[in-house]
Amino acid sequence: MHCVYCQGVFCYTCGVIWCDLLYCILSIFIDMRNRLYHKSRRMKDGFRAPTSATFRISIFGGVIGLFVILIIVRLFILQVVDMSVYREMAFGAQNLSAQLDAVRGEVFMRSVRDGELSPLILNEDRFLVFADGRRLEDPFSVADRLAAIMKISDEEEVDLKNRMSEIGSDPYEPLFKSISEFEADLIRDADLPGIGFVRQPHRYYPESVSASHLTGFTQLNDDNVRVGQYGLEGYFNRMLSGESGSLSGERDPFGAWIPLSERSIDAAKHGARIITTIDPAIQKFGCDVLIQDMRDFEARSATLIVMNPETGAVLAMCNVPHFDPNHYQNVDDISVFNNASIFTPYEPGSVFKPITMAAALDSDKVEPQTTFFDEGFEVVDDFTIRNAAEKKYGLSTMRDVLVESINTGVIFAARKVGRADFAAYVEKFGFGRVTGLELDSEVTGTIENVYKKGDVFLATASFGQGITTTPMQLIMSYSVLANHGKLLKPTIIHSFEHADGSVESYEPQEIRQVVSSRTASQISSMLTSVIEDGHSTRAGVKGYLIGGKTGTAQIADEEGGYGEEFNHTFIGYGPADDAKFVMLVKFENPNERFAASTAVPTFGKIASFLVEYLELVPDVE
Repeated sequence: MHCVYCQGVFCYTCGVIWCDLLYCILSIFIDMRNRLYHKSRRMKDGFRAPTSATFRISIFGGVIGLFVILIIVRLFILQVVDMSVYREMAFGAQNLSAQLDAVRGEVFMRSVRDGELSPLILNEDRFLVFADGRRLEDPFSVADRLAAIMKISDEEEVDLKNRMSEIGSDPYEPLFKSISEFEADLIRDADLPGIGFVRQPHRYYPESVSASHLTGFTQLNDDNVRVGQYGLEGYFNRMLSGESGSLSGERDPFGAWIPLSERSIDAAKHGARIITTIDPAIQKFGCDVLIQDMRDFEARSATLIVMNPETGAVLAMCNVPHFDPNHYQNVDDISVFNNASIFTPYEPGSVFKPITMAAALDSDKVEPQTTFFDEGFEVVDDFTIRNAAEKKYGLSTMRDVLVESINTGVIFAARKVGRADFAAYVEKFGFGRVTGLELDSEVTGTIENVYKKGDVFLATASFGQGITTTPMQLIMSYSVLANHGKLLKPTIIHSFEHADGSVESYEPQEIRQVVSSRTASQISSMLTSVIEDGHSTRAGVKGYLIGGKTGTAQIADEEGGYGEEFNHTFIGYGPADDAKFVMLVKFENPNERFAASTAVPTFGKIASFLVEYLELVPDVE
């Protein structure tokens, strides 16, 4: 079709270029105006031209002009302002792009005996089962078969049948979420019409509750991206996640790839595989003993940590209450997700006394045989501080102070050191700061009282009251005593195996020399006396020198005072002169009065296993 004014091809879409379009519109407007003008001139005398003709022409011209302006503006927006937008739309219609998901890294435990790996966190395929109402022939019959395969309860079967009867022509009705591949295969083998599957990547935690605070878990965020929470999953989320890639290329009108078209591939970078220092045998045995003893002692909570003091490697870690990371959404109280070993500080009590004594020995203020006279109590800033059970020991050595756990004796030692130097030693041992263990949500504890001017603050801090520490900080301080006075950074990592094939191995990291080797040896000797001559004989292992200390500490109430609830702790290591393990056992408010009846025997059971499992050579007959 041709335009009668410009003789150009008239396009009904966007084929006419701007100048032709404007020329046509203006030509129409001018032609109509001329016709009206000549018509009015040909009128006979005596007849008056319509007075509104000129006005109507003006209105019509204004409308046409406005229409022209709008078209010009619209064309400018389409072809200039939004050109990139429409170009992208055209490119998107022609090109297909797909995200290449990275595989999340798996995590393993490692045996200290032979280096054999055991799974801690694995990837596995789970499946969502859905019904397609368009293909479902007999909903009740299919529901019966599914109920039998999945072995669901009668109540769940009734609910399943009700849902399937209401599907109608709905093409997607989820029936079972996150079933195993074995269960999915059983349903496939049944060949049920109208039943389909959606594959779902899933994280599986073989150790379940016993390692829940080590592993953490993953959950989908608002962007449907799997994100690690707590434990190793949270701390190493980025390393485990990797980086997604992409694939792009041209597609045909039906959305399929064009075989010979050019494609662009940005490969996904899969997450790293993490090998931990956790030993599966120590983890299982230790946690089993802890859980059983916690039940027997009717304790509110319990914690176990086992480490190698020579390397800083954590060999086992267990906390109760715990949770199942495979079903983390079923917990009643989300505080159970917190790892008490690093997240829950408490007043340690008498297990802090060896730290005070080490400061006094290292600063040459006392010797193991230095004596003082114990009256059974000490008045400090108008506060009366007594020994446990209000005992009076008379003339006592510093060795006796640890063996008998004499409160007034460590106050004597702390005064010899002085407030400033005592505070410095507390810091050097690592209290008041995070240890740097590679687990999520570590806290620092509070040691403010060691800096305060009142003498009572120094006195109470010397035997572990008025300050708070985490179990991890405590076991690290004992690692110093077990490792010739050296503080090593604790770690739960043996190595990282990256997707490119490179391996990043952990090397022990010495932080500082806290006390001299001589001081550490003196304290170790004194701590063996605690087990051999004191109240902790049940922590001993026949044929081995084991050193350690109990702590029975009152739990502060909400008003800041102390009631009749206690934390029981025992920390020890062996062999005392060349330690290969250091261990902490803690029970919160057990049914016994003193730690010698709870944490001590638990330590003894696990220590007996360790000396055999680690194949340690006996050092005494």
